[in-house]
Amino acid sequence: MNELLRHDAAATRVTPVAAADLEGVPSAISGRHAFGHERLLVLIANKTAAAGGLNMSKREIADVLGVNVHTIDRAVKRLKDEGLIEAVAIYDARGAQQGNRYRSTDVGVRQAGRLVGAAE
Repeated sequence: MNELLRHDAAATRVTPVAAADLEGVPSAISGRHAFGHERLLVLIANKTAAAGGLNMSKREIADVLGVNVHTIDRAVKRLKDEGLIEAVAIYDARGAQQGNRYRSTDVGVRQAGRLVGAAE
């Protein structure tokens, strides 16, 4: 069983830890494919509730969601512009940016809840 999990994770380029992060993130909403920005909002809202936010680079998020990094870049911009998420840069001890901490706003949490409700 453990070997199967590793094989499946490798096949989809999602690590077991990242696969657990996707729990509750819908792939379909109201009978249609969920858009990248919708899936990202739900992921960030879930991580905000569970851990205070999502600490990942856009590349890592793209790998987890199985989309292109440009899709995530556009999704982050859209969600920030709509006031659904906030992003704060994370730096290492030398001052190099390591990624971002994404947090869902209260409005974003409500919107993510509506998306999840429509997915069921």
